[in-house]
Amino acid sequence: MDVMMISSVPDSVNYESLSFPLPPRQRWDPPVKAVKRRPATEKKKIKRRRRDVDDVDIIAKRLRAEHSSTTDHIDVFTNLPECLKLHILSLLEVKYAVRTSALSKTWKPLWTSIPTLNLDSTSDGFERLNIFDKFVHKRLSFRSDRAMKLDRLSFTRHGVSSAEILETVFSYALSQDVREVESWINSSKNGSWPNCLKNSSSNSLKSLKLGSNDYLSCPLLGPNSDHTFKNLGILSLERVFIYDLQPFSRFPFLEKLTLNECSIETKGRILNIHALKLLELQVSCNESIDRLELVTPNLKSFKYRTYNFPQLETPQGGLDVLQTVVLDYHDSGLDEYDKEDFENLLSLFSGVCSTKSLSLFPAVVELLSLFKDELGERCSPPFKDLKFFMVDYSGRCSSSRSKEIIRPCAKITNYLLKNCECSVLKRF
Repeated sequence: MDVMMISSVPDSVNYESLSFPLPPRQRWDPPVKAVKRRPATEKKKIKRRRRDVDDVDIIAKRLRAEHSSTTDHIDVFTNLPECLKLHILSLLEVKYAVRTSALSKTWKPLWTSIPTLNLDSTSDGFERLNIFDKFVHKRLSFRSDRAMKLDRLSFTRHGVSSAEILETVFSYALSQDVREVESWINSSKNGSWPNCLKNSSSNSLKSLKLGSNDYLSCPLLGPNSDHTFKNLGILSLERVFIYDLQPFSRFPFLEKLTLNECSIETKGRILNIHALKLLELQVSCNESIDRLELVTPNLKSFKYRTYNFPQLETPQGGLDVLQTVVLDYHDSGLDEYDKEDFENLLSLFSGVCSTKSLSLFPAVVELLSLFKDELGERCSPPFKDLKFFMVDYSGRCSSSRSKEIIRPCAKITNYLLKNCECSVLKRF
């Protein structure tokens, strides 16, 4: 029997002092990939590109440094010519033009030199009409302290305008010698345009246009020898009451007159237009005019549109230089007035016999067609210099009876063109 001999280990052995040899540590290295080396020529190209980019950056930095040193951070708008600055401001609304005064010292007073001033309550920034009125008072008073001339003033206001705001705007325009004034309002609190138009005069005012959504009286009209607008050449009135028999006597040099939807309130519904320099006349009324008196020897263009054809009265010689006549007609739809309108229309033809161009709207042709059989019995119309005749179908049919297209029949054209001997006459 084999016996394994185990040597005894003394109890005094220090196990911590014993050292045992360790196996060698194995090092892990990642697998080595094969590196694809670039050719020497390609390396040179890359170095050359990097060098070129660096050169460009250096040049750009140098140019920026030179530009900053020469300009010295001056604002571009400061060096603009004053005429160009004023042109820019004239394209802006007035409230934005005023804000440009905060740009610099040179821009601060420029808005007061703008030749046009547009005051519009419909623009952004005016939530309430009282804010707009305060803005108008402040800006006009500020401009009054400056010796800057204003060529054109436009005033637009919705709602009901007070007499105070209207007096402010028109008093400023007349006192500052504004050349063109245009105003459109919804309504006036006292039912009238400002009284300063009657109690003032202006030698610089050349164009005046007044329009309202409601009918208003106009103190501007009527005789007044002390206060005149002798250089006024263009007058346009929309929805205005006319009470005077001589409403345009204050304008000796009036050349263009437009009456749009005006109401004639004179005795006998007589509209008298006495203007020796008048060249263009346009009358459009929603009510009938019984008699139209024209003392306009230089009249060249006459456009008439109303509910009836009035009795036309002209001085001896008539309208010798008349070039263009346009006639429209709002048919009332009552048969009892057709005969009267027909007779007045033939009388009107005699008053404008010297015209070179005649344009009729379909309602006028329809009125003539109602009595086409009588045209052959009447004396031929005195159109001897007529060179152009047409029926205008461009607008809507103004007749209340028929909505279909009305074309002139042979009897109508033969009546109108019988005495015309011009070979270049055009018929439509």
